[in-house]
Amino acid sequence: MTTLKPPTLPFPVQSDRLILRPFVEDDAVHVAKRMHEYHDGILPESFLLQEARNYLNYLRTQHAPNHLTIAMFADDALVGEIDAKQHADDRRAWNIGYRVMPKHQGNRFAAEGVEALKDVFKTSVNATRFSANVANWNAESLAVMNRTGFSVTYTDKDVTYFECRL
Repeated sequence: MTTLKPPTLPFPVQSDRLILRPFVEDDAVHVAKRMHEYHDGILPESFLLQEARNYLNYLRTQHAPNHLTIAMFADDALVGEIDAKQHADDRRAWNIGYRVMPKHQGNRFAAEGVEALKDVFKTSVNATRFSANVANWNAESLAVMNRTGFSVTYTDKDVTYFECRL
């Protein structure tokens, strides 16, 4: 049985407007602020800060070595995150997903982050393929996939499946 090791990536990765890097413990304040915005400010800040610490601890201790969650920062603000999970049947292929904070949506941060991640995975870990699954109601994410060179591999009534050769 092969033991999985996390890929060695040259973090931080910088694009035109973004810095991509793994989350660190000090990011709890940024994550709590994201949670505060998401919950329209109705939850106590002390609760959200503890929840943010719990989330970061989960990322550090519970994710498999082949599952990365990468923070996207712009102007020192957390604008979103990208998940990358290695395929079980093809170690050079990765499935990605991303989340952009509502107040940062529409600024093409997702596309810029995906492009930066494609470049670094291709050169640093010899990845050959990215895949993604997008809910059909999510027009913005469907556009991101088209904008970043992904092709449709399959569509069902709820989800469109994409692939991008690197």
